[in-house]
Amino acid sequence: MRRAFGTGFGLLLIFVACGTQSEEELYQQLSDLYEQEDFAKALAVADRIIEDFGPTRKAVNNKYKILLALEDYEGALETFEIILEQVGESPDVAIDKVRLLGRLGRNEEALEYALTVDEKSSEKSAYLSSYICKLYVGEGEKESALYWMAASLERGDDGFEYYLGDDFTLLHGEPRFSNIIEEMKQATGIGMPAKDFTAPLLSGDTYTLSENRGEVVLIDFWATWCPPCVAELPRLGELYEELNPEGFEIIGISLDSDEQQLKEFLARRDLAWGTIFSGKGMDDEVAKLYRVDSAPRYWVVDQEGIVQHSFEMGGTRLETAIREVVGNQ
Repeated sequence: MRRAFGTGFGLLLIFVACGTQSEEELYQQLSDLYEQEDFAKALAVADRIIEDFGPTRKAVNNKYKILLALEDYEGALETFEIILEQVGESPDVAIDKVRLLGRLGRNEEALEYALTVDEKSSEKSAYLSSYICKLYVGEGEKESALYWMAASLERGDDGFEYYLGDDFTLLHGEPRFSNIIEEMKQATGIGMPAKDFTAPLLSGDTYTLSENRGEVVLIDFWATWCPPCVAELPRLGELYEELNPEGFEIIGISLDSDEQQLKEFLARRDLAWGTIFSGKGMDDEVAKLYRVDSAPRYWVVDQEGIVQHSFEMGGTRLETAIREVVGNQ
């Protein structure tokens, strides 16, 4: 009872505070709560933003991401239907609904919906086809899964690490699977020299990747509007503090477009590494060079300038890969 009372009282304080705050202040509070992983309070703030300022795309998107963090997939699905009404049912948007249906165990519905979206859209999405592959694996349909994995490769998918996970064990012994993985590795640049670049830092200086030769470098494509990117920063900060003396460096490449917002964000977190910023968002030249079309994306480059790993998400696998490459110096 005491715990329940404490939680409710905390939420009540948020609602009282929200009544006197501007929209900008509420979004800042929301961002701070999300970073602190206080998702229940963040949800209360998100609901108040919608109540006070309307169901804008930004507001609804934030509520959706919080519901995902809370693993409230029914609520997230209901909220995502609003997003679909706002932005349309393109494949790269619809994929989130497919994932939600999958998480809810509604695999047949997810597969039917994904196939329908893919068929009626002239825009063929690698992300959607990769998830269709996963759904077919779940159904035990090996041939269909391999067909959609190959389709994903043809559509530009180079995220081979994704297919090496336990979700795709059904395919791991197949020669076709191995061939597709090798093609994805080549597209990603694994085992090849990292593509060199020189770009402007937010500080006003410039950064050149090849000047870090002799060190292990993590190239981090991220944005302040990307919750998984922001959530990964504390872990990266701890890794940097521990491994930097051993020859580990990070270069962040911001996919933001608002320079002032980015500067304010960084001022609150005091990152120890440099941040490249062009203001072009997803059209950033380095992002194009590395074929980045979503965030986060990570590349681990060894001391000889060779790409050793590429990841679409952070977490334990990224940390393990970094430690492994640093340890091999």
